[in-house]
Amino acid sequence: MSKRISPSASVSVAPSDSNPPHTNLKVKPWSAEHALTGAFACALIAQQFPELKPTTSQYLGSGWDNTVFLINDTWVFRFPRREVAVELLDHEKITLHALQEFPLDYPQPVFYGQPVLHGQPTSVGGKHYPWPFMGYKKVAGKTACRSNVSRQDREQWAQTQAVAKQQQQHRPEKAVARLLEKLEAIAAASNASQSHPAKTATRLLHGDLYIRHLMVNAHHELTGIIDWGDTHHGEISTDLSIIYSALPPALHELFWKFYGQVSEVTQRKAQFRGLYSCLYIYRYGLDIQDQDLVREGWQGVQWIASLFP
Repeated sequence: MSKRISPSASVSVAPSDSNPPHTNLKVKPWSAEHALTGAFACALIAQQFPELKPTTSQYLGSGWDNTVFLINDTWVFRFPRREVAVELLDHEKITLHALQEFPLDYPQPVFYGQPVLHGQPTSVGGKHYPWPFMGYKKVAGKTACRSNVSRQDREQWAQTQAVAKQQQQHRPEKAVARLLEKLEAIAAASNASQSHPAKTATRLLHGDLYIRHLMVNAHHELTGIIDWGDTHHGEISTDLSIIYSALPPALHELFWKFYGQVSEVTQRKAQFRGLYSCLYIYRYGLDIQDQDLVREGWQGVQWIASLFP
């Protein structure tokens, strides 16, 4: 029997202004190597894309890899905050150009910013930014974690997610595999435990599919998916983990009805990946004082734990 313990930490929602909030300075996997203020982002964008002047910004958030600003209430600009994100940004650009028939909305790159190095005459107020960045037309709606979607409203997600994953068949010209070592270890152990392991099912994956990357409208209907930097061809359990982290157990059968059945091994791997993701979401939310991520992470942990009485 699983022991359920309520979260002990109390956190508040991070401010949503032109500058990112201060976070714990201790180095963590999501610690920024290069942080930006809203003022600097505006100046950099105005310099490289004068058609966007006058430039206003609203801080939307920071993930592990990028800092994101809404520019002129229309354009979403993503700036890598860690060097590893530069390659991911390149992969995202390639992937998004290949998703012409994807059934949900997704970011469409329009502006391609260039790095500004020390000593260049084009530096912004004597400051530099070392990596390329991109601007997209804003995807309508809000991230699902910010919308605090009820369990009942998530029922409509089950069919929508199933249809979206069924139709996701476009191949990018280039792919990157970034599966976590612990996940690969558990997958290998799971396969090794089977006397006749099921054939591994692979396809184009989003690669980082969790509650913060789902977009919903005012009715909490799933309308879009964002942040495609981790796209690669791999085992479907990676993306199927969203079923266990974002949907209550009562809706799993509905999802499989529309999606189709997968092997028990694939389901177990997806459950483990979902649990691993939720634990990190919860820990990350505590660190950056994001109540929405704390709530979603802990809720997902409880849902997955309930599958193993």
